[in-house]
Amino acid sequence: MKAEYITPAICVFDDEGNVDYDGCARIIDRVVSAGIDGVVLNGSNGEFFHLTDEERCRLVDAAVEVIDHRAKLYVGTGSMSQEQTIKLTRYAHEAGADAALIVPPFYFKLAEQSMEEFFSAVASSSEGDILLYNFPSLTGNDVTPELTARLVDKHENIVGYKDTVVDVAHTRRVIDAVSPIRSEFLAYSGFDENLAHNILVGGAGAIGALSNLVPATCVAWTGAINAGDWNEVARYQRIIDRLMALYDISQPFMSTFRYALHLVGFDMNENCRAPFLAIDEEQKAKTGALLESLEII
Repeated sequence: MKAEYITPAICVFDDEGNVDYDGCARIIDRVVSAGIDGVVLNGSNGEFFHLTDEERCRLVDAAVEVIDHRAKLYVGTGSMSQEQTIKLTRYAHEAGADAALIVPPFYFKLAEQSMEEFFSAVASSSEGDILLYNFPSLTGNDVTPELTARLVDKHENIVGYKDTVVDVAHTRRVIDAVSPIRSEFLAYSGFDENLAHNILVGGAGAIGALSNLVPATCVAWTGAINAGDWNEVARYQRIIDRLMALYDISQPFMSTFRYALHLVGFDMNENCRAPFLAIDEEQKAKTGALLESLEII
């Protein structure tokens, strides 16, 4: 399976905290023009949790237009509400997205049967493709390999999985559980540094936020993997490993990434939507120093 790098696109806000649709479209065009394999819209990195349904749908329309079939488009449609998730999933498919990326309801710990019925209801509501999104450290709910296998067995349109976990062995267990049912299942890692490890255990690649910042580097890394040039793979691994420090400079990390995009010359508003905060001067200095040490700026 060809290694893919998918960009979870950052959401841009104006001075009043409104969605800057033009800014969002320009970020998407930037990474697609660099050769990235696809874009995730309205995911965690796109701050779906404090966007209205109208904003999420308008962003889908903007992304479909700017991508124009040049790359894949996966749209995050998950929410606390099953009804809302079904509504957003239908909208994404009808608008032209390649698949919906769906996180389980969060906040409360759910019984596995609850998650199974939730995902089954959403999958049954649309003929479009669906990827399950596992982010247990934030949702509190693990989409287990066993649950995934049962869902894939019941629903032909569940075609992939994003696994935002540090332990690649979890992703491997998902692949092992699903591959006898569907050999072309797309299992992505949610952390950039796991890309090569993901491919080695039979995955499809990574959905990683660093590709907002250095898309050409990420494209070259997947190119080296697909060409079997493991010396180059190792060289890019070391670069990405150092860039992973960007995730730890601010909480949440998107504020750091907005500033980093500014440093690499991308013209965008760095504003956040409350309650998130912009990074302070010390955090800006750390960001700049890291990018300078890697000769990115």
